[in-house]
Amino acid sequence: MSGFKDMLNRDIGNVFLNADEFAEKCTVIYEGEAFRSIAVSLQENADSGRQNRTVQDHAQGLYRKSKILLCSAADLGGMHLEKDGSLEIIRIQDGVRFSEKFTVAASSCEMGMIRAELEAVEGP
Repeated sequence: MSGFKDMLNRDIGNVFLNADEFAEKCTVIYEGEAFRSIAVSLQENADSGRQNRTVQDHAQGLYRKSKILLCSAADLGGMHLEKDGSLEIIRIQDGVRFSEKFTVAASSCEMGMIRAELEAVEGP
């Protein structure tokens, strides 16, 4: 069985988080610790039903956004993301730096792959 696990661990980076196809290289800052140039897949969270829902405090123009982060647990030093932890994703695209800050709503780690639901409040 360890042969299968070894193949799976290789496939995380070579297939599932291939930066040429499914993922992109980003800097992830989790609770103040930076993990540079790791492969992540950041997707819209369409199945949560929370997408673009108005924030409950009735603040005009504020919306909750929800995304799913997939990355290798090894790239985060084996760290598991905790609920309510702060996470920032920094991308460089055409020489321009983009940064998004989130709170971890839920997280799981299966077979070396982290899946985290991220939330943020977005405004005008």
